[in-house]
Amino acid sequence: MLFDGIDIQRLRRDVASVSAQCLARKRILRCRWTRPMADEQRALARLARQATELCILLARSRGRWHVTAPPRAVRQAGGDWDREAYHARIAERVALDYAAASEAPGPAGEMAAS
Repeated sequence: MLFDGIDIQRLRRDVASVSAQCLARKRILRCRWTRPMADEQRALARLARQATELCILLARSRGRWHVTAPPRAVRQAGGDWDREAYHARIAERVALDYAAASEAPGPAGEMAAS
């Protein structure tokens, strides 16, 4: 898959935004807990997963790999890991949200003229 139609500026803004949100959640979790913090921990895990997916797309758009070691679940199961297929699957799914404006559907749902 070629990543020429990716809105890189928007992707980079979203990476920065998710990173800032992760830091804010970590700041909350680092101070003394005076209440149950399970919701904040789950929110941080979701943000970390989202950041990883965005970074995978950004890395693949430059022909690089973001995740170099198999995910923990694959390592623990002792299964084989295909790095290229893993990155391609995630990058293709996330790339749908970052299609450039020229390829995005218009207001009436039609494709914009090239």
